[in-house]
Amino acid sequence: MITDWHQREKNFAENLRTLREQKGVSQSEIARRLDREGWPGFHQTTISRVEKGERTLSIGEAAAVAEMLGSSLDRMMDPPEGVEQAALLDLAIKMSRDGRQNVIRHLQLLETFRDALVATLDGAREWRDSLPHGVEKSRATEMLERAEQELAISDAQSVLKQFKGENGKHPEAP
Repeated sequence: MITDWHQREKNFAENLRTLREQKGVSQSEIARRLDREGWPGFHQTTISRVEKGERTLSIGEAAAVAEMLGSSLDRMMDPPEGVEQAALLDLAIKMSRDGRQNVIRHLQLLETFRDALVATLDGAREWRDSLPHGVEKSRATEMLERAEQELAISDAQSVLKQFKGENGKHPEAP
């Protein structure tokens, strides 16, 4: 059982180095952040010693380091290859959520533009109806028909409803 914890400490040290390097954070920056967060006495050499397995961290220190690197204490103690994959998976999930939120925002913006277009078309219909019969009224009618076709093709409201689902709100929307 003791060996298992020694291995977890080794895993933490290796994962610290790997994630820190992946994120482009220096050992000095980790030490400065720890100091700012109430863990005084950390220097670049301290972090170097932790990464080499020459110094261990308290649970609180380790948790603070894990959080700085966007991980958890449990993940930091996992075998190194698992931590890299988990970090990539977390990034993919975040990007997916952000993408969905952007799609929702853009669809809502399209819906706003659609509503403005509908109001504009209503005004254009009134204007057309006020014209005397002739060439101008025919041209106005043609233009309105094309605009109405475009409106039917780009109906953002129906797309938004499909994307949001039955309850009218996507589960991960802000």
